[in-house]
Amino acid sequence: MEKDEIIEKLKAAGIEFDARLGAEKLADLLPQEEGQEEETVEARVLRGYWPTEKQEDRVRKGQIVSVTKDALIDGMESGLLERVK
Repeated sequence: MEKDEIIEKLKAAGIEFDARLGAEKLADLLPQEEGQEEETVEARVLRGYWPTEKQEDRVRKGQIVSVTKDALIDGMESGLLERVK
């Protein structure tokens, strides 16, 4: 899908975005269509982090979370996650 098509879909869905992002990052913002859910895997958190600004949203070290495969790869590259078998 081309970047222009993705931007049009984001605008139609009323989703705010930064047009400077690449096509892959913009595509991640699109809502999943029915029947196209991504498979999730279990991962262990190696470093605690806050996904939002709220203090109570903390994800603690050692916690097991369900993430998409893409998020797992990103987390493994940054040293934040490891795969749980």
